[in-house]
Amino acid sequence: MRTGALVRRAAHGCTALRRGRVRRLTPYQVFGLLFWLLMTLASWRVPPCCEAGQHAAAVEGLRSGLGDAAVSPYVLAQGAVARLTGLTGWQLLRLCGPLNLLVLLSGLGRLVRVLTPRPFAPVLTLAFTAVLWGTEPARGGGTLALLPLTGSLGYPSAFALGLTFWAWALTGGRARDLRRVRYVGPDGLRSPTGYAALGVLYGAVTLVDPVLGVGAAAGAAAFAAGWQRDWRGPVRVRWGLLCAVAAAVVASGTHARVLPQPYERYDGLTAQCWLALLLGVPALWLRARRAGRVGGRSRCGAGRWPTGGPGGDGGLGQEVRGAGRGQAVGPGGDGGLGQVRCRAGRGPTGGPGGDGGLGQEVRGAGRGQAVGPGGGEGREAAWWRGGGGSTREAAWRDPLVLLFAAECLVMAGGGRRHGFGELLGLALLAPQCALAVELTAARPWPGWRRALGWATAGGACLGLLAAQAGAVVPRSVDPVGFVQPPRWPSYDWAARHIARGEPVVTDAYYAVRLLPGYGIEPTDGHDHRPRVRWLLLTRRERLPEEAVVVDWNRRTGEVLARLTRTRGVPVAARPTTRR
Repeated sequence: MRTGALVRRAAHGCTALRRGRVRRLTPYQVFGLLFWLLMTLASWRVPPCCEAGQHAAAVEGLRSGLGDAAVSPYVLAQGAVARLTGLTGWQLLRLCGPLNLLVLLSGLGRLVRVLTPRPFAPVLTLAFTAVLWGTEPARGGGTLALLPLTGSLGYPSAFALGLTFWAWALTGGRARDLRRVRYVGPDGLRSPTGYAALGVLYGAVTLVDPVLGVGAAAGAAAFAAGWQRDWRGPVRVRWGLLCAVAAAVVASGTHARVLPQPYERYDGLTAQCWLALLLGVPALWLRARRAGRVGGRSRCGAGRWPTGGPGGDGGLGQEVRGAGRGQAVGPGGDGGLGQVRCRAGRGPTGGPGGDGGLGQEVRGAGRGQAVGPGGGEGREAAWWRGGGGSTREAAWRDPLVLLFAAECLVMAGGGRRHGFGELLGLALLAPQCALAVELTAARPWPGWRRALGWATAGGACLGLLAAQAGAVVPRSVDPVGFVQPPRWPSYDWAARHIARGEPVVTDAYYAVRLLPGYGIEPTDGHDHRPRVRWLLLTRRERLPEEAVVVDWNRRTGEVLARLTRTRGVPVAARPTTRR
């Protein structure tokens, strides 16, 4: 008698196992969405200040057809949108803020995923880049710190920073060469088209923000030097193509002007970033120590060298092969599996990771054997055809260590006067990322890692309460008195009476910086053009006899007056306006 037996249905292809499943959001997608909503609302509640008038003035000039043609592609795109939709420069700055933040968050997540597969590492990196700085508020753009981000979210520097993260992630992926690609050349290398497109991306970053472009180039060199092991002729040609395309884009396009920055903007850099340095530099030292322990190299098919990251808890041991490419992933933490997917009928052989375990991958035909790192010690060994042994790699080959050193050198060499203090956010990204990777390792933790975690939690709370909490806590509900974003006055009341392009005589601190955003040209009292007929006086200045008051601001006490005689502008003896 025959009886029926339960037989598992054969799955045709790896995608058949996912039939009917709903793709879940990753932790970073959840927290990133909450961060995007929070910072969008926080940036919209803060009035424009600082450099916002300059950016809005560039858009207004293109909108009216009177602007300078030598502007960056970002501003050109904003001007085109303004002419098509009729939006003002201020409105476009508000709308571009959430879009820039989306580019920032997606680029940061992609960059951290290239560094480590741990799902909560991008979440901690986002938290550290937002609050783990110092006890004094950071200034300027080019950062993800909460307080400066509320005012600079709509600036071109925010968009350039997001493109920089994307460029570094793609550069690291090509230097490490972990992912299997669908189309490869006869030597097993990626197509040069991707390298050329990456060069276009670096060129675009430089055109949008030249200072961040210099920092992006330094970071690209760090990732290439840290992860690229095979420097054969075709590989050098591809990296050279990237550099040539980037240089061609910069030479053929128009970039934004680098305005001289006041020295006081970058005074007190130590107070702005000492928490990140105190807690993040030890994490960088740990990465450098692991990278310098034992660097395994294995001679593979077609003369390729593998790329192996440091081990540690949850570390990765990767191997890249030509001629029948595959992907070898070492064990990931306690109990992880070292798995290999090969072509041409090569099957995977994976050993469990665990604490001190080894995930092994054996290839036939005398190809050699590569052993990935274990979960606890993070060691990897290599044997190749015709000999055995291991080589010791330099500790500086870790890309985050190189990134930190390169950005610090660029900041020191560029000087504060030319705005290179804006690279502080890029320099601190390396220790912040290293700290996030270290604190997302698999448990159980040793005592030193638990102490580092508690110290980081305390430092993050101190940085949030001392310098960043005012960005998300409104002044009306602030129970402590957090440092709040600057609230500059609006000049909508004056722009109602002045036509676009008309000059206004004023020396008020805020008016000189914000009136250009309305299409109004501020000038000093020595301008004797006949068409000057408007005065904007502070509460300390005296109204001339030939002027008539048109409007005034109750908050600041400023007065808008119109001259009845326009042959000359009376220059009244008035004190210098102070903030």
